[in-house]
Amino acid sequence: MPPTPPKKTFAHIDCDCFFVSAELIDKPHLKGKPVCVAGPTGNKGVVTSASYEARKFNIKAGTPVFKARQLCPQAIFIPGDFQKYGPLSFKLFAYLQKLSPKIEHISIDEGYADFSNLDKIYNLDFLTLGQKFQTFIDQKLKIPISIGIAPSKSLAKIGSKLAKPHGAIIINDQNRIELINGLKTNMVCGFGRRTCAKLLANFGIETIEQFIRLDPIVIKKHFGSPVLIIWHELQGQSLLPIKQTQEQAKSIMRSSMFPRKTNNYEFIKKWLTMRLIEATKKLQTQNLNCQKLGIFLRQEHPHTVSIDQELKTPSHNYQELKDLSHNLLQKLYQSNQQYRAAGIYLANLKPQNSNQPSLFETTEINTKDPIAILNFCDQQLGKNQVSILSHKLKPEFGLSFMG
Repeated sequence: MPPTPPKKTFAHIDCDCFFVSAELIDKPHLKGKPVCVAGPTGNKGVVTSASYEARKFNIKAGTPVFKARQLCPQAIFIPGDFQKYGPLSFKLFAYLQKLSPKIEHISIDEGYADFSNLDKIYNLDFLTLGQKFQTFIDQKLKIPISIGIAPSKSLAKIGSKLAKPHGAIIINDQNRIELINGLKTNMVCGFGRRTCAKLLANFGIETIEQFIRLDPIVIKKHFGSPVLIIWHELQGQSLLPIKQTQEQAKSIMRSSMFPRKTNNYEFIKKWLTMRLIEATKKLQTQNLNCQKLGIFLRQEHPHTVSIDQELKTPSHNYQELKDLSHNLLQKLYQSNQQYRAAGIYLANLKPQNSNQPSLFETTEINTKDPIAILNFCDQQLGKNQVSILSHKLKPEFGLSFMG
């Protein structure tokens, strides 16, 4: 018989009330109070993030500000500062990349990491490893995170939900049924309203425990392969790998409509910065530099004005790209015009490692970090050509790791 493949271990890392937590870094006097982040002004639109104190009043992301004020008159509303959130997100994922070379970005405040075999590398059990990373992020970024650790991505995602706020949970064969007992099917990532409604209407299923008892043949017939894959994942079988590699983009564009027509320069500037954060995140995720940056403003459809500029040196640096985008906006903006939308695009993309050093040029590598060594060897020799065999290469977390 062929050998049984080694069991996988995944971690799902999710920031707690990310935008609010980012604001509390320099507003510690608001800790413990019902705080909401809402749009560029904080006074209109919808809530984008609510503290746990605000959530007690049934305020959540997407709640209109006027309704949130009715639900909790004492709530404190803060305008969103997306120039602050993007760099924090970049730092979080950079630290996560140092912990595990295989990570997957899901959104600005959450992602997956492949923890397989990291217990052997760091000589720590998985839960302790997750808790130490959690403490490290507390100290470095002052952002609380919750971590779920499990043999599949679907279970890890459930674990991080159960761990909130600011906790860490491991789901394994011994406690899996106990932990998911009573949880509704809408806790499962990938189950939208239609799937949950169909499970309830056709099979009387409203909990995860009921779902995993359903015959897989029936699931395949009525829901198709995607739901069947999740069924296996919830059984503790990993079928959804880390999505690490992506086809290299030729250009990256992010744009969106304004809530209403405006000629407010500061509003448009912040709106463009939000789009730049999204574009730069994708640029860095795919390990690319850009050599051209452009912005465009829509006046009345289909009339759109644009401007772009070549960079002297290809870059993925957020601050450099932000400064350039603001300079271009000053040239393009006209105070007598009303604008309906804005966007940003990054072009002439090139791999960041296009000028890689020789394998033996090790001055830029932390030789005490086995993950950094493996990443470098993977880049030079191909994936999994070099592995760690010596038990001596086990860094103490927080010392030789991350610096």
